[in-house]
Amino acid sequence: HDLAYNEEFIQQSNISQGSLSLPQCKPSRGFSSIEIPRHIPIEKSGFVTVQHHHNEGTTLSLWQMHKKENRFQLTSLINLPLAPQPKPQVSYDGKRIIVFGQDHVGLIILVYKVTSSWEDFDNTSEELEDRKKSITE
Repeated sequence: HDLAYNEEFIQQSNISQGSLSLPQCKPSRGFSSIEIPRHIPIEKSGFVTVQHHHNEGTTLSLWQMHKKENRFQLTSLINLPLAPQPKPQVSYDGKRIIVFGQDHVGLIILVYKVTSSWEDFDNTSEELEDRKKSITE
């Protein structure tokens, strides 16, 4: 069963041809919504677009400013592991993407931390070290 599913996924996603395209994320499909943080300039935080299809599910795209080219670029795709119905609610505050949705078990909240600079990675490392220290003390 798993092998058949994997072969079907590979055929649908065009992996064998060297490119990956998720079934939900079709370039011709419009955005269901655009999430922009209210308290951070869009040039600094970027924005999230939501593509939702009632049968196929939801894909989020994170767009961030490319400083050298002075334009927004797609930096991340998130294929949500949720049931296709109902459409999930998405929020973006510039540092976290929060999704309120439903999977096969019930209601679910997904939180994705957005790291867009070396400073973000350094803070994450410090947070992990602080947590390890508090656990061992």
